Formats: sequence, structure tokens, C-alpha cells
Amino acid sequence: MFDVIRQATLVALWFGLCAWALGRGGPPERLSGATHMIAAILTPALQYNIGRSGAELGVLAVDMIVVGIAIFAALRWDRWWTLYAAGFLVCQALTHVVRLYNLEIDQFYYASAAMFWSYASLHAMAFGVGQLEWERWKRWRISKTAGAGA
Repeated sequence: MFDVIRQATLVALWFGLCAWALGRGGPPERLSGATHMIAAILTPALQYNIGRSGAELGVLAVDMIVVGIAIFAALRWDRWWTLYAAGFLVCQALTHVVRLYNLEIDQFYYASAAMFWSYASLHAMAFGVGQLEWERWKRWRISKTAGAGA
């Protein structure tokens, strides 16, 4: 029962943060939110090796595309969080590569490490959207105080 509640909470958090980035973010936040959302939908569809040894090659392919998009965003826009997100996603892709060459790693730890880096990237994006919201609020507050004094 606890596992179902935990999974539902994480999925709601994932899609909630992606929706926030899509709705309130700038171009890099929207790109990252859409990429995370599409990857979250594609990943379960491409998992074929659940509970067995070996790396998830379909998931690795999705993650490599996501890494490429994150690196593009980090090079294209001057937001601090894009660098962190790209770094986290590179670490996530490396967990798949390590699993390819070392089958001694337990499946649980492999999946947990991949999810950890993915959530780290998602939260970096959320901090970026939060920073945009803060800047909007400061501009709104300044305009309200400037308008009240006139």
C-alpha cells in the first residue's frame, strides 16, 4: 500500500513540476518541462528488462536524447539551472553505461540511481521556474509601489 502511495506522489510531483514549467516558465523551462514529461511517458513504454540483469537500452536511448536536449539548453540560454540539469542528466545516463559493463550491480540500486539523477534534474528546473516567478513578483511589487507613490 505504501509503495502505491509513494509512486502516486512521485508521479504527481513529476507532472506537477512539468506543468508548472510549461505554464509559467520561459523558453528553457518550457523545453525542459516538455522533455521531462515526454521522457516520463516514453520510459515505461520502453522498459523491457524489468527485474532481470542488464541495462535498459530503450531507457538509455531516451535518456541520451534528454541529455542532448539538456546540453543544448545549457549552451543556448544563460540560466544557471540548465548547467546543473545537464550535469545531473549526464550522471543519470552514466548509470546505464555502468550497468551495461557491470552486471553485478543490483537492479534496485541501478533504478534508484537513475531516478535520483532524474529527480535532481527536475528539481533544478523547478528552481529555475521559481527564480522566474520571484523575478516576476519583484517587478510587480516595484510597479505597485511606484504607482502608489505617484
